[in-house]
Amino acid sequence: MSKTIICINFYGHNDPSVAGQPATEAPLGAFWRSTSRSVKRDVVLKVVNRSRIGCPNFPDRKIGVLDFNAALGENANKALAKKVLTSINLACAEDEEQFFLVTGYSSGGVTALHMAQSLLALKLNVYYVGLADAAFHRGESDYLMTKPGVASVKYKKNYYQTKENDPTNPEIHDAVVGFTPFDLTGQVSDGNAHQDAVVIGNQKMLDDVMWCIKYC
Repeated sequence: MSKTIICINFYGHNDPSVAGQPATEAPLGAFWRSTSRSVKRDVVLKVVNRSRIGCPNFPDRKIGVLDFNAALGENANKALAKKVLTSINLACAEDEEQFFLVTGYSSGGVTALHMAQSLLALKLNVYYVGLADAAFHRGESDYLMTKPGVASVKYKKNYYQTKENDPTNPEIHDAVVGFTPFDLTGQVSDGNAHQDAVVIGNQKMLDDVMWCIKYC
């Protein structure tokens, strides 16, 4: 039986001008050039894309990749998930299986959870969800840490650090119920904890995705 694997990636940012837009059409621009987030885009922005997957010798697998900048806010996240769904051909041939792999880092982690929920609501096969230092906000998206709504996903991994958690900070990075936890706190620096965790987590998610493509 042939397999179609669709990997959907959501990239973190705090720039409303690019929120919810395809990453290839609306790169994060000034945000990634700022001194506070001086990260090489090739390392962070591209969690997994066509060039990084290359052309693996899997004759029974078709691979598609969608890259989006994260949505900002609860309603916008749900709207983006719906938008992405309409861009995917969900018609599955009798001799074909579909597998969805969803990744998200920073604010994109929240979007990734909403995307996975939307896929599961259609009873689609979400094989993997990966989070790299997902940025949950108190009073808005922090409920997803205890009720992520993706229990039926086969593989769920969360790479995170807790150094930046503080009662005065509205943003939280921590464990998510049901996800295999990978606490990176001891591997990140004090001044760039989130940045470091994103870089490490994205590489781990790429490894996860490559494994899923091979073995799903």
